[in-house]
Amino acid sequence: MFRYFCLILFLVGSIFYINAQDINATTSDGKPVILKSNGTWSYLEKEENSSNAMFEIVAKAKNATEKIENRFGNVIVWYNPKMWTVQKLTDGTAEYQFEALSGESYGRLITEKMQLTPDLIKKAIESNARRVSTIFDVLEEKENIVNGTEVNYLLVRVNMQGLNFIFCYYYWTGETGTVQLFSYTSESLYNQAKTEIFELMNGLEIK
Repeated sequence: MFRYFCLILFLVGSIFYINAQDINATTSDGKPVILKSNGTWSYLEKEENSSNAMFEIVAKAKNATEKIENRFGNVIVWYNPKMWTVQKLTDGTAEYQFEALSGESYGRLITEKMQLTPDLIKKAIESNARRVSTIFDVLEEKENIVNGTEVNYLLVRVNMQGLNFIFCYYYWTGETGTVQLFSYTSESLYNQAKTEIFELMNGLEIK
């Protein structure tokens, strides 16, 4: 999977990659809107997707005994040291990188101080993916309560150089900033890597 690493880096670029012609904003009563370049505006409605399902309530695994904390001190990721290794990154693509000892899956944590909207984050994820992928198939989308915090969950399929990958995202935004935790593997390995992927993802704790 390392030969695809440089392509995957495009998928973890800045979450602020958006169409410069439109601006997302929030009204005084908290409703998200789009300010268009032609001077008009409209409410930003959540997309309805047949893959949506009722939210799940999840918590960190008992064997997730090690943790990392982001640079702002508002995000913790608990992980199983017998299942994952972790590396702090300095190249600006993400804050931490996780690698499964099985060699089958990887993960990254990105945090920013700026508060956005969930729709804007999803749009950025898709925009970055489509720069290198011929597809962006949403397999599942819902809201989960992870260690007491409601976060957005997104499972997608992308294709790079003829190989399908599955990306699993948790993303959240609020007064303390914006968080993306995601894990990925090739589609052919997803079923056997699913347990380790979600054990990492469910270690997300937002203060």
